[in-house]
Order: sequence, then C-alpha cells, then structure tokens
Amino acid sequence: MAYLNTHVDAYSFATAAGQQQSLGGRGAAHAPDYALRLGAEYASPAGFFARGDGSYTDSFFFSDSHDQVADAYALFNASIGYNRGMWGVTLWARNLLDERYAVRGFYFGLAPPDYADTLYLSYGDPRQLGLSLDLDF
Repeated sequence: MAYLNTHVDAYSFATAAGQQQSLGGRGAAHAPDYALRLGAEYASPAGFFARGDGSYTDSFFFSDSHDQVADAYALFNASIGYNRGMWGVTLWARNLLDERYAVRGFYFGLAPPDYADTLYLSYGDPRQLGLSLDLDF
C-alpha cells in the first residue's frame, strides 16, 4: 500500500485567449493519493505453480497546467506454469480483465472552427497473453 500527499501552490496565468486562469492549490500531477497491490503465489513440490496479483491506482491530475483528472483503475495479472530442473514454461496474462485506463491526458484546442479545449487521452496497455519458455544453462 502506498499513500502520497502532494501539494501544488495556487498560481494564475493568462490563456492564449487572454483570459486569466487559476490553478494549483491541489495535488501534483501523476501523484495518486493511494496505490495498492496484492499478490499470491502457490508452488507445488512437483513443479507446478500459479500466481495472481491485483493493483489499484487512485485518481490523479494529468498535468499541473489543467484540472483534468484520470479515473481510478484496477488491474489484474495471472500466470500458471511448470518448472522442472533447468527448464520451465509459463502461461501468463497482464491486464486480465482488459481494463481501459488512461495514463496520460492532454487538454488543448485542436479542432476548428472554434478550437475549444478538449481532453485527449493516451491509454495503458490492453490485455496481453503470452507463453514463456525458460532455459537455465
């Protein structure tokens, strides 16, 4: 578990349209208040194993230059496999539930005719599945 308490002092600036805007007086960008991670692993004497973990990331501000916020999200990963002597095989999954979560957010005007400020998001990795073979020489 992680707890982070950040603060950006309030400040003001003029926008491209000449309007005064105030920001700050809140937490820092990319600094969620809470982050949690919990995992478990089982390994049998015969070489079979299973692992699972979950993580939770609290909401956070995308930038110190605007007030747009990323939603909180949870991710789950799992793997099963077999190890025998010098080799092993693992079937694994990351973001098992295929959660769509924003990792970056950009807020600016791009689309004509009025170039209204819009939030553009960059997302984290979708579900990934894989098979790994391990050889120890």
